Amino acid sequence: MTHVSIDCTIIIQTDRTVSRLHAEIKLDLAIRSGDCTDFPRERITLKDLSKFGSFVNRSVDSKPVFSLSNKEISLNEGDILTFGTDSSSFRYSKKAQ
Repeated sequence: MTHVSIDCTIIIQTDRTVSRLHAEIKLDLAIRSGDCTDFPRERITLKDLSKFGSFVNRSVDSKPVFSLSNKEISLNEGDILTFGTDSSSFRYSKKAQ
């Protein structure tokens, strides 16, 4: 099994509810062997490290990711990630635009 790690930093300076270390997005790429065929399995997660919250597909009754037991949630193509209480939102996509 192989795991790959790449670091990237995104800075949001205009929202006071976004912490310096607000959240961590992690890609786990595992190569598993089975029945003579190797296939990759991706798992992308968001871990909330903040005081004001990170949200996935935020709605009126959404709770921040930090309220989950492990403070982590899996991401899917097209999810909208919101950081803090203002409108710092981004769409998660694996495709280059």
